[in-house]
Amino acid sequence: MVEPPLPTAPAATRAGALDQRALPTPSGWTTAVGDGADGAYIPNGTWVNARDPRSTAHELLGLGCQEVPAGYPVPTAALEGTYRGPGGASGTTVTVELPDEAAARRLVDLYRGQAESCRGRGDAPFTYEPLRASPDLVDRRTFAGETATWLEVVGVRGRRATFLLLQEGAGRLSGRQIDSVVASLR
Repeated sequence: MVEPPLPTAPAATRAGALDQRALPTPSGWTTAVGDGADGAYIPNGTWVNARDPRSTAHELLGLGCQEVPAGYPVPTAALEGTYRGPGGASGTTVTVELPDEAAARRLVDLYRGQAESCRGRGDAPFTYEPLRASPDLVDRRTFAGETATWLEVVGVRGRRATFLLLQEGAGRLSGRQIDSVVASLR
């Protein structure tokens, strides 16, 4: 585990060249003040909070059924955003900036491999249902102990990789709604 440095002050609203414009705003969702519940940052009272890039990448790649791959691309900046959706559903996004587009694509490919490593495993931390595989990763997950599904959309824009997770608490999103979410990443 790559432990982030313990935060001592509220998180910045920028991380490197990333600011709120780097984060998607899916249709039907509103921004919400981040709470820092996972301890990765001290909330700053806004919907965007800077995070430690190295530990953020490690945390993302840890969401799988294999060990975190050695030699993964390390971002230079990471920014998290928080949302509320239909029926009060939760949503979060993390955009990381890497040295170049090839590194961003490699990080997303490694992330996809981590998710796929859980398919069909009874001991997996989530069920995984891929909906689309290219060029963006679009899937549904149900985490152990939860009944709500989560729509996940991951995409690369230049040297940035964005990981968006939206709880489908008010019901599964339709294909058209998913298309709208995917478009928000571009």
